Amino acid sequence: MVTVPEIVPISDLRIRQGVVLALLEKGPVILTQHSRARAVLLDIEEWRRIMEELEDLEDALTALQVRATDREPPAPLEEVLAELGLSPKPA
Repeated sequence: MVTVPEIVPISDLRIRQGVVLALLEKGPVILTQHSRARAVLLDIEEWRRIMEELEDLEDALTALQVRATDREPPAPLEEVLAELGLSPKPA
């Protein structure tokens, strides 16, 4: 289930840093300036998880592109992920 991110004015970050940072335990925090979204704060572990998943997806895409240039029929995603030592993410 996707949680709705907290929305916090950027002035609150300056005034109540501890409170705003504590909100990260629930998920991302959207910072607003003049009532417009300007930035997203993430817990560092969540950011690292996202970066690792992005790197895995880039590696899988590169493997698929290499296979395509070899004029071989494309391999199923599960096979490519297995070759990279990865497992499919649950839906």
